[in-house]
Amino acid sequence: MIEELFPCVTEGDVGSSFANSDIATNGPLPNFEEFLKHICCRTRTQLTCMSLALLYLTRLRANHPRSRGSPGSSYRLALSSLCVATKYLYDDAYHTCSWVQVSMGLFTQREVNQMEMEFMYFLHYQLGVTSTEWNQWI
Repeated sequence: MIEELFPCVTEGDVGSSFANSDIATNGPLPNFEEFLKHICCRTRTQLTCMSLALLYLTRLRANHPRSRGSPGSSYRLALSSLCVATKYLYDDAYHTCSWVQVSMGLFTQREVNQMEMEFMYFLHYQLGVTSTEWNQWI
């Protein structure tokens, strides 16, 4: 779904791009599905949290319809959306260092902090969901 919401920029494409990363050039990336499974299993992510993370990604696309992803940005967006959703839903959410540990070595603590802040910024800090919006989403 992330790759459908934010198609990757290819050579010659022009346009705004956020969630840029050099992770794609640091070596081979793990399979994206395996990356997601690893994060969700290690953090014991609940379905509600996954659904909220996807809702945030949909909002992100609505807020920035012309943005394009870059190679590796799906990994950043997945981790950021899950991190923000978890912190929004749970008082005892994982700390940044835990997200670094489950990211399979792709991100540093500084990068995870920055990704989280940028993700909320691009959502205009609108993290709440009304019951009507949630019921329509689910």
